[in-house]
Amino acid sequence: MINYSFTCFAMIFASIFNFFGGSEEPYKKYEARMNKTINSSIKQLKTRYGLISIGSGGRNIDNKSQMESISFHLYHKITKEDARILLVEVVELILHNINNNKEITPYLHDNPFTFKNLEIALFIFDESRSDIHHPNLGLISLNPWGTISFVTYANEGLCKRASDVEEPYEQAYKIVTQKDTLPPINL
Repeated sequence: MINYSFTCFAMIFASIFNFFGGSEEPYKKYEARMNKTINSSIKQLKTRYGLISIGSGGRNIDNKSQMESISFHLYHKITKEDARILLVEVVELILHNINNNKEITPYLHDNPFTFKNLEIALFIFDESRSDIHHPNLGLISLNPWGTISFVTYANEGLCKRASDVEEPYEQAYKIVTQKDTLPPINL
């Protein structure tokens, strides 16, 4: 009977302690701050470029953010050159916001975050929100290996790729930033 009472008391104490936040894991507040930073970046990108976020997430290692992933829709055709500029600007804005937020520095697995800590996908549709087919770009993405993919889709079949051209992010960054000023994006 004493053993049962002790167990019940321990469970009640643990429940009360947990209810009042005593056992809250510290990384949860960093995770919430990271989410706030990502959401702020998404709002900036919607305002600047008309990008519509369709999802975001991430991957943690040892309760620290190792990867942040964001997907967007863009509702107009875009050239490869403008897509490169847009993707570099998206990546750099997100990295700037993450790396300059001192509240989340303890939460970063890699400090500072780099393009290798991001996965970005921009799914492209025309102005009427219809699929775009080859030769027009249908997807621009950055993977965690640091490669940008410029994808066109074939007319037949769901998501059948007509072309997939890749280039290293470092190369795209150099192409975009080598110029005296960033050229305007034709959106």
